[in-house]
Amino acid sequence: MAGINTFLQLLLLLLLFGSLYLKTIKLCLCNNDVKVPCLHIERQALLQFKEAIIDTSGRLSSWHGDYYCCGWEGVGCDNKTGHVLKLQLGNPMSLLDDSGYFERSTLSENLRVLDLSSSNFSGKIPSQLGNLEKLRVLDLSSSNFGGKIPSQLGNLSNLIYLNLYDNWGIYAETLNWFSGLSSLSYLNLGYAKLSAGSTKWLEHVCMLPSLRFLILKYSEIYYLPSSPPNSFGNITYLTGIDLSANPFNSPIPQWLFNLSSLQYMHLYSANLQGPIPDSFSNMTSLEDLDLSYNYNITGFIPPSFGKLCKLKTLDLAQNQIGGDIIGLFDHLSSGCTANTLRELFVDRNQLTGGLPISLGNLEKLIDLSVADNQLNGTIPESLGNLRHLESLDLSGNYWEGVLSEIHFANLTSLYSMRLILPSPMLLVWKVGTDWIPPFSLTYFLVANCQLGPLFPSWLQTQKNLSIVFLRNAGITDTLSDWFLNLSLRLLVVDLSNNEIKGRIPLGSSTMKFLVLRNNTFTADIPPNIGDMMPGLIYLDLSGNTIGGSIPSSICKMKNLRGLIVSDTFLSGELPRWCWKDLQELNYLNLANNSLFGTIPKSMGYLQSLQYLKLNTNNFYGKFPSFLQNCTQLTVLDLGGNNFTGDIGPWPNQSNYPSLQVLRLRSNLLMGNVPEGICNISNLQVLDIASNKFNGTIPKCFGNFYSMKDPEYIKYSFPLSY
Repeated sequence: MAGINTFLQLLLLLLLFGSLYLKTIKLCLCNNDVKVPCLHIERQALLQFKEAIIDTSGRLSSWHGDYYCCGWEGVGCDNKTGHVLKLQLGNPMSLLDDSGYFERSTLSENLRVLDLSSSNFSGKIPSQLGNLEKLRVLDLSSSNFGGKIPSQLGNLSNLIYLNLYDNWGIYAETLNWFSGLSSLSYLNLGYAKLSAGSTKWLEHVCMLPSLRFLILKYSEIYYLPSSPPNSFGNITYLTGIDLSANPFNSPIPQWLFNLSSLQYMHLYSANLQGPIPDSFSNMTSLEDLDLSYNYNITGFIPPSFGKLCKLKTLDLAQNQIGGDIIGLFDHLSSGCTANTLRELFVDRNQLTGGLPISLGNLEKLIDLSVADNQLNGTIPESLGNLRHLESLDLSGNYWEGVLSEIHFANLTSLYSMRLILPSPMLLVWKVGTDWIPPFSLTYFLVANCQLGPLFPSWLQTQKNLSIVFLRNAGITDTLSDWFLNLSLRLLVVDLSNNEIKGRIPLGSSTMKFLVLRNNTFTADIPPNIGDMMPGLIYLDLSGNTIGGSIPSSICKMKNLRGLIVSDTFLSGELPRWCWKDLQELNYLNLANNSLFGTIPKSMGYLQSLQYLKLNTNNFYGKFPSFLQNCTQLTVLDLGGNNFTGDIGPWPNQSNYPSLQVLRLRSNLLMGNVPEGICNISNLQVLDIASNKFNGTIPKCFGNFYSMKDPEYIKYSFPLSY
């Protein structure tokens, strides 16, 4: 704490000026090309400041004993007096534990702006800041402060801007100190814990007569008053309010709609309940409204949304709003909102009906998501009028009919399209084989739509693609050479549940996900697959007719987390020693193949492994007791092989603390069933049938509490593993 206080005393010399509200402060700064000498005491302060921080970026390399410190990187001075007025470092800095700084500042009584944001202090906010009576801007955001917010900040009657955002450890026992901040225009206490005084927070906010911006999100405020205090008139000129992510558990109060000057209102993830009041008519300045992720907002979308003539963003996602979506678009497209609306999110609600032709009247739309509702019918061709549209998500609905070139005729700005549908083949793409789209996609995600039987050749015109999903798209074509070349630029490829033939597409070192399950690929896994895609995170080749063996180059994918090559014609032995290199691997499924040999001991080094399925192969040898080193295992399935001998004294809770499924069925195991199995307290599925065990069933089998408790099973690992 002493180091931080002395550090701040030093910084009082340095006048860290930001960009906001500086029109009220008349300064004259020199640039780095003009050699203006700075005062000796301030130059020494800068050098001591350099010694006080950890400069990992090297930005202060120009700071040395030069007489012209005003030309140092990040330093700005008054071009007449040479006083240091500005210290601007774009990189986070950390404070060393050193208290040998200036005891007091000669300039602190005139300090106007103090910006210590994005640093790493890990101490309390010094109460001495309350002595800077002329301070106008105080920004301590994202600086890892903790402890109680000092009430002395209430002495800063000239303060215009106060930002304590993203200091997770700070809290306030009371907000009475607000009463002294008569000039405050911007207040951001996001992530500060205000629960101690949360019942009267609005009364204290109303003590701020100059307030225009209020941000109290993630502040543990539990109470949202249904009616305002008598002093509410003091804040009716608010232009921005953000109370998101507070557990209010209440309806949207009517007093919010009396804030007629609001430009943005954010109340996402605030546990709001009930219908949205149809009271927006007077909020003529509103540009950004976010009521998303409240889950329990119900009712219908109010018609007054169509009267918000400046509305640019409307986010109502993840609620329980119902009614016919035609009403929403009729309200928005027939009023003045149609001329301003840029972003519309109504995904994950209970909207019904189909998209109307009036959708095409919202020509300013940039981002549209109606995903995961109960919409149906055809998609109107007027979609093609949205010439500014960049992102489109129609997923999770029950569309039918045809998508043609007309639907995309003017979508020249589109870069993201999602059409992941729950019902297969009701929506059909019909475009010409020589069609050249007007857009250039980066993300193209389609599932359960009929794009086939031929592979969509227009994709070869999309030079900026990075993610391609074509799941269950009715494609029965051979993978074209142009797609093999295209895959070299892709990050994610999912072609699952088609009947695609040909070679396995190999991406480049940048590819992260390759999913080809349930197709008709016949070629062997390329031996250089790990050399070509060393950065791969997830590989799924299951459900194909590929043969050969698993190449050892797989182990060069050091970031691999999921490897699924089940239900194929793989044979041969597993690579012996390289598995220890896959320290990120947590999901390995090689079931239902013709693999043989013993389990490689190097698999015992897979510290992150949670899911291991090697069942229905021809593995043999002793039971692989070395797997007890994989302490994160949740599912272990070695059934349907030829393991012999006894299990040994394991497994037990210390070896398998997370194990929920143990399946050893249909092997050649013998001997007694070890009682140590009973110590695996989380076990929900145990299958050791069709072996050669003898003796009696251990009495402790009655202690499998996780098998007995239906609540445990409900919220833990599903039985259909």
